[in-house]
Amino acid sequence: MEKNFPSAANVSAAIDDTKQNTAEMIDSARIKLADALEKGSESLMNGALAVEEGATAAAAKLSDSATYLRDHSNGEMWSRCCEVMGRHPLQVMTLAAIGGLLLGRALWRRTDAYVE
Repeated sequence: MEKNFPSAANVSAAIDDTKQNTAEMIDSARIKLADALEKGSESLMNGALAVEEGATAAAAKLSDSATYLRDHSNGEMWSRCCEVMGRHPLQVMTLAAIGGLLLGRALWRRTDAYVE
């Protein structure tokens, strides 16, 4: 029996083809990975901007609240509260009822702890 071995030229050509195909696959994967990283980067930047805008808005509201507290007397603030309560009595009563229930529940639990 005669064995047919590939010639050195055929082996060299096969190796060259394999190297070329591998290089193309790596290059394609590299480009896809770069695109995915770019999309991830854009997404993070958009998220960071949203967080920054939210933090800036919260800081501005806190600053406005501090300014309001500094610039208004207790009487002025109480007068403003009374105006709001007059315009929204149902909401105020609802909040008062919920607050009362929560306070009563907290006190009830506290006295139960002392009884046991």
